[in-house]
Amino acid sequence: MAIKSRLIFTLMLSTIFVLSIHAQYYVQKLLGDELRKGTVFSVQKNNSINEFYLDIGVFYNEIFGEKTLFYKSSYKGENLKLKDFKFINQWSSSLGESIRFDGLNYFYLTRDNNPSNMHPDSVGWNFGKIDQLGIQLFDIKIPYRPISGLEYLAYGLELVKNNEVILWGIGIPPDRDPSKNDPYINWVRLKRDGTFVSGPHYYKPPSVTTWAQPTDATLDIDSMMVMVYDSKNGGKEKYVLKIREDDSIETIVRMPLGSAENNENAKLCVTKDGHFMVIDYEFPDIEKRILTRIDRNGNVVWKSSFDLPTGIVYGFNRTNVKNIFTNRIAEAANGDILMCGSNAVIDSFFIPKSDKKVLTSNSGSSFIARFDKLGKLLWRHFLVDQHDDGKLNKIILNDITETEDGSILVGGELGVKNDINRSTPFYMKLGPNGCFDKGCSHVDKWWYFPEDIVSVSDPEIIQNKLTLFPNPGKDQVSILLPNFERNDLEIKYAVSDTKGQTHIQGILDIGNPTVLTHFLPSGIYVISIQDSNGTVWHGKWIKE
Repeated sequence: MAIKSRLIFTLMLSTIFVLSIHAQYYVQKLLGDELRKGTVFSVQKNNSINEFYLDIGVFYNEIFGEKTLFYKSSYKGENLKLKDFKFINQWSSSLGESIRFDGLNYFYLTRDNNPSNMHPDSVGWNFGKIDQLGIQLFDIKIPYRPISGLEYLAYGLELVKNNEVILWGIGIPPDRDPSKNDPYINWVRLKRDGTFVSGPHYYKPPSVTTWAQPTDATLDIDSMMVMVYDSKNGGKEKYVLKIREDDSIETIVRMPLGSAENNENAKLCVTKDGHFMVIDYEFPDIEKRILTRIDRNGNVVWKSSFDLPTGIVYGFNRTNVKNIFTNRIAEAANGDILMCGSNAVIDSFFIPKSDKKVLTSNSGSSFIARFDKLGKLLWRHFLVDQHDDGKLNKIILNDITETEDGSILVGGELGVKNDINRSTPFYMKLGPNGCFDKGCSHVDKWWYFPEDIVSVSDPEIIQNKLTLFPNPGKDQVSILLPNFERNDLEIKYAVSDTKGQTHIQGILDIGNPTVLTHFLPSGIYVISIQDSNGTVWHGKWIKE
């Protein structure tokens, strides 16, 4: 299992002392080297016990959505697979939240991946409930008639009032021609014990005559579901719609659009005071995303955005990012607004091996941003990671949330270093400033992933040896460290296998924490430490 962690913790200073490595801020990959591609779609918190749940879509070949995994994770980096589903398509999960946690159990919505013309009886949505130990309490199939295309997509679910659940997506009403690509909002209501309440229901705003779809949903202040509805291909408005308890639809907000042909999938957040946060864009500058705050009367309270980095490209000064798509908006405990999404990048990047800059581009990069409650931009970061040849690695962020201690948790898809055809699901725990350290600022052009530590693959060729215990070990490892200078506040470390593959990587700060190793497969590893002067220590460690 390839896992990359970035940690900050405190070093206890003495001539020789024992230190265990605890993850305060980190990057962590999931699953093993055999994975072709994978992504974290959704991150759900369990605040009562400081855990969170991950909804992961993976595939081991070129068939997207071959498997869906649900993981339970802790803020210390512990990960436990609760459930996996074969032949389930979660491609659309980035539009909504496909798992929700009610404090006792978590609920999921998936869509069957079998082609409708081959397995017509299996077509439909699957709604299920799993407890915190991964025990399946029920799984209910909601059948849909076979139709061509993807018009019956399951996008998400919300745990609404009266102990009910609303499942939502798009579908074709029974009285319409299924061959026409004309989807409607589609929802089903059930009790949380799986008892059917009503549906399927279908709705399209009367003024909408073109292709359109709901692209995000959340709970309103009265614990009923609201969604944002995105007109396309000639449509001129976004809608914020609310499903009432009697299954009628209320139009709360109508937002005019500048150019719907270039409109992104709209995202929605309801603040604690009942305002709606919706992403718009500035016309004619359609690359500039606008965060809009709207009150309960439909009035715009404020609009705000973030600057885009610029530079010389092909001899002209131009924007270095484009195709910006917001994947999630969330409110922090203090009322700040967090955003994450994806974007394309083009710029000249330095390649250490060739000691020169090379123009390169990537359509799979990401951003994170934070605004205060009055709309002031606090920071924004455009994330960049490079292969050894200078090409940009894939980084896609699908979800963002705040932890109980004020840190930021994001999840998505990270490319495998030096292999453009593979990626792995991953998540990061960052500081409130969106970084691993206090020196990070939104004025930086790019947010770089840390460089790899200098390591070794042959455990028999080791100088500056570290003492590790227990050795052999199983769930964790402690390190007997040499004395470091008091001003040496950045100590890198890495855990690598004998093939040279780095499984865990991070930065040590002053502290006394622990490295958890229970997720590593049994075998021989090399643990490496590097100080800010470049001095490296290594130790051989055996995982039982």
